[in-house]
Amino acid sequence: MALSPQEKSFIASIEAKIRTYQIRTTLKECFEYSANALVYTIYNTDTPELVDAGIELFLIRKSYSYFLNNYARVDIPGLGTIAMEPYYFQTEMSKEIMDYRKVVLDKTRQCLTEENFVMTNNGYKSIKNVKVGELVETKAGNKTVFVPVERTYKNGKRQVCRILTNSGAEIKSTLDHLILTPSGYVEAQSLSLNDEIISIVNSKEFGDFKLENDNHAALIGYYLADGKSNQPVFVSTNTEYINEVLEIGKTFKNCFP
Repeated sequence: MALSPQEKSFIASIEAKIRTYQIRTTLKECFEYSANALVYTIYNTDTPELVDAGIELFLIRKSYSYFLNNYARVDIPGLGTIAMEPYYFQTEMSKEIMDYRKVVLDKTRQCLTEENFVMTNNGYKSIKNVKVGELVETKAGNKTVFVPVERTYKNGKRQVCRILTNSGAEIKSTLDHLILTPSGYVEAQSLSLNDEIISIVNSKEFGDFKLENDNHAALIGYYLADGKSNQPVFVSTNTEYINEVLEIGKTFKNCFP
């Protein structure tokens, strides 16, 4: 069916807005937000235009620059409320704001679930309990460093995946969370059985206390090497190791391994 002149003009207007303000969208996406209700809007130039209410609101949300140039008004002493006429640099900065916002949203979308523990300056903590101002251990080049937590985010419900390693470690994260491997960072959803995950092993002193029983020190060593940080589980296929851990367990009261 051929389009009427009014329909052609309507589509051309939307395409011109997308092109002029470099809005990251398509004509098809715009029509997905159509309210099927045509209304007259008046731009800052006092020019009226027949628009789809849903599409117009969508364009405003997608482009701060579009809003500034067409709808923003400012209060000027002696003149009252008048249409804003943004300078060139303001228009360009508004585009950068939207770009920065997109980067932030993309970054914060990558999450770990609350079952994951991280090393802080106050010891291992569930990631949900980490506070702003605490230091978190991370990898920087070939070194491990502690960096301050500047902000925390709660990103709602996301689809997650479960990663199990042959050492018994378990990671639950969003599909796009970046996991460090010898070949660089890989999205969790793209990992394969041939990949290896780089883990930070703390080589510093484990506290300043002394254990009276060397077997207990051995148990701590086994747990750190082959245990799971989020569950009291020891995983090994070495019968000698398993038997030694079982014997150590018998030295504890009310423990029947």
